[in-house]
Amino acid sequence: VVAVDFETGSWTDLNNLYVFMNELQQLSGLPDERILLYTNYYYFMEATQNAKRDWFGQFPLWVASYTSNPEHVKIPPIWNESLIWQYGTPVEGLDAGVHSLEIDGNYLNGGMEKFEKYFGKATESIPEIIVPPMLNKKYFIMH
Repeated sequence: VVAVDFETGSWTDLNNLYVFMNELQQLSGLPDERILLYTNYYYFMEATQNAKRDWFGQFPLWVASYTSNPEHVKIPPIWNESLIWQYGTPVEGLDAGVHSLEIDGNYLNGGMEKFEKYFGKATESIPEIIVPPMLNKKYFIMH
């Protein structure tokens, strides 16, 4: 799986993004479902005004929506759901086993079956991730 970053500071021209993603798809041979588009609602909607947005809907969405409530996650209308939801940058890096206090917090919209579909089977034991109680059970990383 690869992800293409579409936010402030990355792509400013939608046509160039289209060309890049099309070339990436052809050169890599990856199917649509293995190329994610990372963006947020407001940037996507503003940057794609008066443009053909529908083509991008073939790729799974990784949406940045900094909220603690899944009901407040805004998804551009060409998608029905996001595959991954980046909910923030919590101070839990050391607890997650990385050498940084702040890491991007993300939830997979689905269970282990969906995780393995996109990312393959884990080759090592994966520690259980505790889901904060404010999140509904639809969004979790895995356990």
